[in-house]
Amino acid sequence: MRSFLLSAALLAAFSVTAQQNITVYQPGPGMNDSTDQGGLNGGKDTWDYDGMPGSNYAQDIYFYATPISNCNQTHVRCYIQFDLSTLPFNPDSVFFGVTHYDHTSYCYSNCDADFYFHAITSPWYEQTLTYYNTPSIDTAFYGPINITFPNSFGQREYNITAMYNLWKDGVVPNYGFEIESNTVGCNNAAVMFYAHSSDDTSAAARPYLKVYSSATGVVEKN
Repeated sequence: MRSFLLSAALLAAFSVTAQQNITVYQPGPGMNDSTDQGGLNGGKDTWDYDGMPGSNYAQDIYFYATPISNCNQTHVRCYIQFDLSTLPFNPDSVFFGVTHYDHTSYCYSNCDADFYFHAITSPWYEQTLTYYNTPSIDTAFYGPINITFPNSFGQREYNITAMYNLWKDGVVPNYGFEIESNTVGCNNAAVMFYAHSSDDTSAAARPYLKVYSSATGVVEKN
């Protein structure tokens, strides 16, 4: 499998709302299968957990990633994909946006960790993904995102323009991306990249892509 050497920072947004030159693409809840790859009616995001490696977490209202633990089985990674088929080519910039959960109560160890985005290089389905069958990934294209305790990030956006363009141009197949940490230590109430998923009952909290385009015409909707 060829490796795509990427070093640019990237971001994105939610439900198709076009206002002048800004498109917000925000999928809602729905069962993902082979016919839906992160569309508006079937958001595609989930996580895996080595403590329960055969379990699937596609229906959770959150997704998260943790550092790598060297004292227990608490390693978690998360996955997300957006259907880009109706979104603009060659935008000025693209941001991936999430609403983070607060982490302010306690953290005992691994309270400072770096997180990265990795392009996924093989197909996956949110209803069947477990720790046993995770998709392959490429080298990191965004990061580090340093997270320390305590934190209360709220809504944050991450610039993923370069990767978005590679997906849209077909240079890199769009299988979405994985969020993980390479920090190693003993996880005990450790810091996390912890955010609301597309299955959250609050539409405003769901992940999104925000596309800033140089064109100001009507944006195609699906």
